[in-house]
Amino acid sequence: LGTTWMNFDEYNTIFTKVAYAKKNGLLGYFAWHVGVDDKWTLSQEASQAWEA
Repeated sequence: LGTTWMNFDEYNTIFTKVAYAKKNGLLGYFAWHVGVDDKWTLSQEASQAWEA
C-alpha cells in the first residue's frame, strides 16, 4: 500500500453529485482544482445540474 491517493470524476459523475446535493437541500457544492478543467466541461456540467 502506498501513501498517494488520487481521484477523478468525469462529467456525468459531477452531474450526479451536484444533483444529489441539490435534491437533498444542500446550499451549494464545492469543486477543487478546477484549473485543470479544460474547456470548463466539468464546471458547466455542475452548473447545469444545479440549475435543473
